[in-house]
Amino acid sequence: MCSLLFFFMKGGEKMNKFNIFLKRHSSTVLSIFASIGVIGTTILAVRATPKALSLIEGESENNKHSEKLTTIEKIKVCWRPYIPCIISGTSTILCIFGSNYINKKNQKALISAYMALNTTYLNYKNHVKDIYGDDANKNIQKSIIKSQEIDDKLDDEELFFDMQSMRYFTSSMDEIKNAEKMFNEHLSMNGYAFLNDLYDALGLERVDYGYELGWSTRLNDKVYGFDGVILETELVDINDDIECTCITLSIQPSMDFIY
Repeated sequence: MCSLLFFFMKGGEKMNKFNIFLKRHSSTVLSIFASIGVIGTTILAVRATPKALSLIEGESENNKHSEKLTTIEKIKVCWRPYIPCIISGTSTILCIFGSNYINKKNQKALISAYMALNTTYLNYKNHVKDIYGDDANKNIQKSIIKSQEIDDKLDDEELFFDMQSMRYFTSSMDEIKNAEKMFNEHLSMNGYAFLNDLYDALGLERVDYGYELGWSTRLNDKVYGFDGVILETELVDINDDIECTCITLSIQPSMDFIY
C-alpha cells in the first residue's frame, strides 16, 4: 500500500497521462460503470427478494395476521436486504447523470472551439482579400477544386462542386435554384434549418455533421433578419476539357444556432 501511494505521488508523467486519459474518456468510463451498475443492481435485487419475502412471511406468522400486513408494514420489515441494491442503484443513477453532464460540457467546449476556428478563418479570409484582392479567394477555391478527384462517370454531365462538403455532384442550374428556393422556404417557415436540409433539397447524401451545423433567423445580431441563404455559383475551369460550377454559401452554417 505504501509503495502504491509513493507511485501516485512520484509518478508525475504517468499520472499526467492517466489524468489526461480520464479527462478525455471520463464520459465513456462513467457509461461503462452505469452499464455495470444496471446489471449489478438487477442481480442484487433478485438476490434480496427471497430474503425479503422470508422476512415478510416470518413477520406474518409472528403476528398471525398475514393478510392484514399493509404495504408500509411490509416495507418496514423487508427493506434491509435491499440496502446493497439501493446503493448500487443510486451509484448507477449518479454515473448516468455524470456522463450526461460531461457530454454537455464537451459539446459546449466543441462549439466554442468551432466558433473560435470559424472566426480565425473569416479573419484570415478577409485579410487575404484586403492584401491580394478579390481574385485571391477565387484562386484558392479553384486550387482546392482542382485538387479533388473526379469520378469518370461525371465527366459528360453538368458538374458542380460543393465547397462546404468538398464533393462533386451533377445537377443543373435550374435544379440548384429550385433547391435554394425550397430550402429558404423551409428556413423561413421553421425559423431554423440544418445543413442536411440543404443537402436534401439538393438531392445529395446527408453528412455525419449535418445535424450539428445549421442556420437560424433568430440566432444573434450577426445574422439576424437575413432573408435566406444564397447558393453563390462560379464557373471554374478544371482543365481544358472539364468545367465545374463552384457553389459557396452566402452565410456559413454554425453550431451555435437555435432550433
